[in-house]
Amino acid sequence: MDTFALIPLVSHFAVVYIVHYSELDDQCQPAIANFFAKMNKIQDKSDRPLKDLIEKAGYSQASFARAMKMAKSTINDYVAGKKMPTAPVIVNMCCLLEKSPKVILKSLGLDVSGIPDDQPTDL
Repeated sequence: MDTFALIPLVSHFAVVYIVHYSELDDQCQPAIANFFAKMNKIQDKSDRPLKDLIEKAGYSQASFARAMKMAKSTINDYVAGKKMPTAPVIVNMCCLLEKSPKVILKSLGLDVSGIPDDQPTDL
């Protein structure tokens, strides 16, 4: 008989799930892979350097929000990875933080490895 169980273990920082299984059928394996992919995305959101870029540019999140003409809660959501800014907002961030779009996108947790660097002849 096939068995499958997710057992939650609570630590100081996260809930960890231990998967116990024997001969999982093909229907369970994709569900497990999907579960762990979602957990990895959640972990990636906690490692977003947007806050560091804001602070290195001399802003607090509140002063950056004022400079961006946005609510502080919106900036907090960007930093926390709860929301993704639109292209015009990213352009404004680039100007205020004096960083390239690629740096800003990476700070938002996006994979920019396939995006080529700007070339002076591209524009």
